[in-house]
Amino acid sequence: MLRIFLFLCSLIALTNMRATACGCVGTSTVAGGLMRSDFVAVGTVKAKPLITATTALKEAKYVAVLNTVDTLSFWKQYRYTVEIEEVFKGKLYQKTVEIFTGLGGGDCGVKFLVGKQYTIYAKSQRTRNFNGKQLKVSPFLTTDICTRTIEANETKLTELRKANSR
Repeated sequence: MLRIFLFLCSLIALTNMRATACGCVGTSTVAGGLMRSDFVAVGTVKAKPLITATTALKEAKYVAVLNTVDTLSFWKQYRYTVEIEEVFKGKLYQKTVEIFTGLGGGDCGVKFLVGKQYTIYAKSQRTRNFNGKQLKVSPFLTTDICTRTIEANETKLTELRKANSR
């Protein structure tokens, strides 16, 4: 009887867990990647602090929503600080930008390494989704593994420069 009870408790716990998954279909051309991105640049990752729902909501000045944060304890992202060396698309207002992405794995996040140089294809976002609520926030850049974001290499950069000059 105890085994059945433990099995049922496990089953209930597993079915109530929030699932996230990442799925990308096909590959993207350089021209397609440029077209679908708001910001494309080459830069070196300088820092990667972990951002929680509480931090994101405070930064967006949504203090009223903070009482639901206990249900958002699973929400985490990295906020990478990237020093930009070359811009292919978008505007650069300062030498560094912040790029948000998931932790990697099932949430589609890109796993950047501090000190490495990357070619980053990013989208500009103006909302964040918390518990199904779309909250307006200051614009921020985000990327994922479904973009052409990759560790920088001369072959890919040459291809990007060529496509961008058309």
